[in-house]
Amino acid sequence: SAARLTKPLRALSGGQRASIEVVDVNAVIARAAKALERMLSSNIEVTLTLDDDIKRIKIATCHLEEIVLNLGIQARDAMPDGGRLKVATTMLIDDGRDAADGVPSEYVRIVVADTGSGMSKDAQARLFEPFFAGQDASGGAIGLAKVDAIVKAAGGHIQVESGRSVGTTFTIDLPATSETAPASEPASAATRVPSPL
Repeated sequence: SAARLTKPLRALSGGQRASIEVVDVNAVIARAAKALERMLSSNIEVTLTLDDDIKRIKIATCHLEEIVLNLGIQARDAMPDGGRLKVATTMLIDDGRDAADGVPSEYVRIVVADTGSGMSKDAQARLFEPFFAGQDASGGAIGLAKVDAIVKAAGGHIQVESGRSVGTTFTIDLPATSETAPASEPASAATRVPSPL
């Protein structure tokens, strides 16, 4: 499964088009987490806390996998001596962020948290820059720029909270949809995530 996942991720770096789908977030995260566990050292414990009541989102499946794998690799690099990686999902109702028509906006929130070494405020501020490589930035810096591009292309938001010796938490909010069946999208609806390079 790791090989199946990494093929579209390598293609993504070149800005390949990927079809938007109505995605079961929990199912994709669970599948990606199994592949991720094979990439992590045995002293890193992975825990999934997935809310059964969340809605689906509209995104390319490989892009959601890219988010999980890149954040997992970022966490691995921050925990060379081992630790815990937690991935959680929940629904978020926002009464004002994008509710110009007076209807509360609904998001699926994905939280990826590690118990690693953490980052300085300067590193956090520049973390999504594709060529940033500060002293506490890992080799996954370009991968994080891709994550930021994917989230923004999907109409979502990403935040990071971190501190020295307290770990790092990434919070991603992606717009929810009430659609339950796979969407049949025309070719023009394909999304193109720009390469940060």
